[in-house]
Order: sequence, then structure tokens, then C-alpha cells
Amino acid sequence: AQARIREVLRRHQTVEEVVELKSRMIDTETYDVLLTIEFEGHRFAERLRGKLEAAYPDIEDVDGFVRYAGEFADDVIQLLGDEIDVIEAEIREAVPQVKIIDIEPN
Repeated sequence: AQARIREVLRRHQTVEEVVELKSRMIDTETYDVLLTIEFEGHRFAERLRGKLEAAYPDIEDVDGFVRYAGEFADDVIQLLGDEIDVIEAEIREAVPQVKIIDIEPN
């Protein structure tokens, strides 16, 4: 099961490193999985490049930059959540015995 999970993670360019992968057998056909993943922040920034380019001309001062930085941080958090949802779905597809998946960004 862990080999199939690692294969799913290797396909994601946003995954820089699997820091920890633990699985626990709940019964003969069910697993819980705990993952700690180092995500590649630059991959998320690239996905938001168009939004950055569109907002850049409106940043005139530090307050404008702080507003933009807050919005950008919100967007990155949303992308991270979406990426985790996709990874969880792919793990469940690859290893149907996995019932609970806990992914922690490092």
C-alpha cells in the first residue's frame, strides 16, 4: 500500500518531499494513513502567475502590497487545499482499503 501511495505522490509536481508516511491497519481490509508532505511553493505561485501579473500594476505602495499579499496568501491556501483533495482522491483510487487520510503540510 505504501508503495502505491508514494507513486501517487511522485506524480504531483507540488510535492517536494514526503517527510513522513505512516499507515495503520484498522482491520484486515482497512488502513488509516498519515502523511507529512513538504510542498513546493513555487509550483503554487506559478499557478497564480496570471493573477499576480494582473494585480501588479495596482500595487502603488506598501499598503497596496500588503493587501495583495494577503489575497495571494489566501489563494495559495485555497490551492493547497484543492491539491490535498486531489491527492486524497487519487490515493483512495489507488488503494481502496485506505479509509482515513490525514495530510499535514510541513
